[in-house]
Amino acid sequence: MTDMKDASGYRYHGARNSPAHGYLLPALTSALEALRGSGKQPRLFDLGCGNGSIAANLAGRG
Repeated sequence: MTDMKDASGYRYHGARNSPAHGYLLPALTSALEALRGSGKQPRLFDLGCGNGSIAANLAGRG
């Protein structure tokens, strides 16, 4: 892996929610609650294509 000295192209300047959270969070929480209701242990894999705020929100919910 190379040492990255210039991250000027990195476009996430903070961990705030973006406009996409208005539709992503309800869909994810609904799917996870459906799994919980079925008796299955809900699991989530965050691929890391953002600033981490959705993963942080879901982790905060347990």
